[in-house]
Amino acid sequence: MEYDTGNNRKLRDVEKSKRLNNRTGPMIIISASGTCENGRIQHHLKNNIENPRNTIVVVGYMPKNTLGRKIIEGHDMVNIFGRPYQLRAEVVVVDAFSAHADKNDLIGYVKECRGRLKKVFIVHGDPEQSEGLRKRIKSLNIKVKVPKKNEIAYLRTS
Repeated sequence: MEYDTGNNRKLRDVEKSKRLNNRTGPMIIISASGTCENGRIQHHLKNNIENPRNTIVVVGYMPKNTLGRKIIEGHDMVNIFGRPYQLRAEVVVVDAFSAHADKNDLIGYVKECRGRLKKVFIVHGDPEQSEGLRKRIKSLNIKVKVPKKNEIAYLRTS
């Protein structure tokens, strides 16, 4: 689905989105970035990251060792699609947006669910923060685990 309201276009089609990279002149591309590791954002970055007239605005948290984190840390060179690109675009980080609950919200939720929880699995976050959250939840006498990468965790229901 695509809609056009004057100069504003919402593109759901991947190929139409990629064609933005062939356009010249000023434009703003807003893309769901995740961590800049997958998707259309990589095409837009590879085509715009080396131009010092461009600005990359990051509004979400970028975990360690991701392309997004390397960009906000200002690495001189970053790999996109296996090829090095020089980071020349200006980078602006806006820490005012988050789609995730913070640690205190998560602890509050776990407290509300106490008695109904069998076990909590922490599967999202940097290792240090995940371990800190695990300790806080454990202190509430709730079983909690931070699975290792590629570990399969089973929960017995009986």
